[in-house]
Amino acid sequence: MTETLTTLARLLFVQEIQEDPSGAALGFHEGGHGRLALRDTNYATHLRLARRSQERQHPVGVSFGEGQAITALILADNDVPTLVREEDPDRVQVLFVGHDGVFRLKRDHPAFDRLRTLLGEALRQKARVWFIAQKRDLALLDVLPARWGVAGSHTRDGGSTATFRFVGGPLDGQSFDHTQVNKVATVVPVLKDSGSRQFLLMPPRDECERIFRGELTKDQVQGALHPYERVFMANGAVEYRDASNGSLEGALQPRDQTVSEEVRARKQAFGELADRFIERLRSTKLTGATEVALLYQCFDQQGNAFPPIRTSIIPGTTVRFSGDQPGATVFAAAMHLDSLIGNINSLVRNAPTGYVSFPECPGIAVQIRGFELEIEQPAEQGNP
Repeated sequence: MTETLTTLARLLFVQEIQEDPSGAALGFHEGGHGRLALRDTNYATHLRLARRSQERQHPVGVSFGEGQAITALILADNDVPTLVREEDPDRVQVLFVGHDGVFRLKRDHPAFDRLRTLLGEALRQKARVWFIAQKRDLALLDVLPARWGVAGSHTRDGGSTATFRFVGGPLDGQSFDHTQVNKVATVVPVLKDSGSRQFLLMPPRDECERIFRGELTKDQVQGALHPYERVFMANGAVEYRDASNGSLEGALQPRDQTVSEEVRARKQAFGELADRFIERLRSTKLTGATEVALLYQCFDQQGNAFPPIRTSIIPGTTVRFSGDQPGATVFAAAMHLDSLIGNINSLVRNAPTGYVSFPECPGIAVQIRGFELEIEQPAEQGNP
């Protein structure tokens, strides 16, 4: 039986799209269906948002009219709440890291208790949420968690989200994402003709935690740095393994093996791409809703091209200032850009030149030949 859907806009995941001469029928992961009418002047825009939700498994705001008729599809925003507090008996005030303005959750919202609890938990965890709001007054319409659960990881959901596990040594069992690795690690790339090896020099666990809390930077670390080496697993995952057995020292020793011109050219090309990508980031007005992703261009050992592999490089930047919200916003924006630049340097400039495996093609050895940078700004939201 088809679920009865409320006329209030909700965040839903599009599971299937079936087009016909009069429009398109949408099926939702949560159950129920809706219909886009071809005669609607916003049909093309709404269909594009539906396809985006289906392909990326991101939620989209859906507003219903009579029956299953969809009156609006709204692009969902994604951000970390920095303040959730009672403003008056009728409203709760909500601030986000990357969004200007004061959002409000009204007490007469039919799902007020659920949304208030969810926002409070997101604030506690410093975790991202998906949300939609009315443009005219920034009243929140719906909120969903954005894949919580990876300890310490606030990477935005979208494409592949990379989390690296550390095996052995003082960080055994810990998992960090791109942004966290860039915050704490000193990267030591070693270029060989067979490809590049990457080592990380990692601070002690307690100092890593202090860096994540903003109490110090990696340049202020006092403890001994421990070496780890990047290892690509058969399923495409990446681990960093204890390299205190002399692996780093051995890799840095001179060898008769010389680096081929092909490898040198590819590393140079990766470096030039990184420079161009960083320049694009610096010249773009980034917000908390801006999506930034890398597209890997890969070939297998027979020279066959793979479809581009998309990886989101969005960090989660949370800054707490007492009183000076404008100052916090400016500072958070600078940290956000710095984290993106760090991810570009890590993933593009220091990309491996040999054959590796990705989760999208497990067990298949591919070689990275190039990258594209995808920057997507949010579309203007309409009123539901």
